[in-house]
Amino acid sequence: MQAVQSLAGKSFVITGAGSGIGHAIALACAEAGANLCLAGRNLSKLEDAAGRARADGAAGDILVAATDIASTESVAAMYAAALDRFGTLDGLVANAGVMAPSPPVQDFDEAAFRQAIDVNLLGTARTVAQGAKILVEQGRGGTILATGSSLVYRSGPFMSAYVTSKAAVHGFMNTVALDLAPHRIRVNLLVPGTSSTPPLQAMEGFLERAAAATPLGEVVSPDELGRFAVFLLGDAVPHMTGAALVVDSGKSIAA
Repeated sequence: MQAVQSLAGKSFVITGAGSGIGHAIALACAEAGANLCLAGRNLSKLEDAAGRARADGAAGDILVAATDIASTESVAAMYAAALDRFGTLDGLVANAGVMAPSPPVQDFDEAAFRQAIDVNLLGTARTVAQGAKILVEQGRGGTILATGSSLVYRSGPFMSAYVTSKAAVHGFMNTVALDLAPHRIRVNLLVPGTSSTPPLQAMEGFLERAAAATPLGEVVSPDELGRFAVFLLGDAVPHMTGAALVVDSGKSIAA
């Protein structure tokens, strides 16, 4: 993996850093030299991610924090640990979430909807709100990145709970960008399409079918999303805020 710019001297919190896209973002940010608080529910996976980053030559400090974004207290403890370790915060990546199929609407599953909303929407809101409060109080600006989904633009069956929760995240981040602009805090949304994460790799034929459904004929690699996240967290484009940046091989615009 090759980082696109330096994040040396900057400190970030990344949720959902133990696997998938969050893991790739963590490795890319570590390679770019950032100090990182890697957060998630599975401490073993977080420690593995931290170990991988160090083995790859990460120059920044790396902290792991077992965190449940469905708990306000757990999110607060995550930020307290990061500030205790780094002293300041430059930004955050609100990536943690859950993805599970839903029954068709005529068989509405309220429990599935509640879980998706509580984790994907309220969990993101908890993470962003508490991080934003720190950045505002510091008075030095900063950057916030959350993970959306291209399924918001082109959905499929049996995904109503997930897509609804992610569509709400898109709207939430638009409003947050306006709330925080006076504080010079940039707020953007990374919107990935199907990515070649281990769980999807284990589903025989799935990634091949997903790739065939895209104009570019390929699914997105987690490493590519990680490099793009480094770009969004850095200072290369200081006036980009309120953007939803789609990386899905063109699937969301295909006929």
